[in-house]
Amino acid sequence: MDGTTQYNLLFYIGVGLMSVSVIGGLLAFAIQRRAGKQLQDQLDAEYGEKRR
Repeated sequence: MDGTTQYNLLFYIGVGLMSVSVIGGLLAFAIQRRAGKQLQDQLDAEYGEKRR
C-alpha cells in the first residue's frame, strides 16, 4: 500500500468512528429523555404537580 491508500483508510475509519459516536450520543439522549419523563411522572404521582 502506498501512502495515500493508508491515509484514505485512516480517514474512512475516522469518519466511521465519528458516525458511530453521533449515533451513540443520540441514542443516549433519547434514553435519558425517556427516563427523565418517567421519573417526573412518578414524582408527580407521589408528590403532586410542581407549583410554579
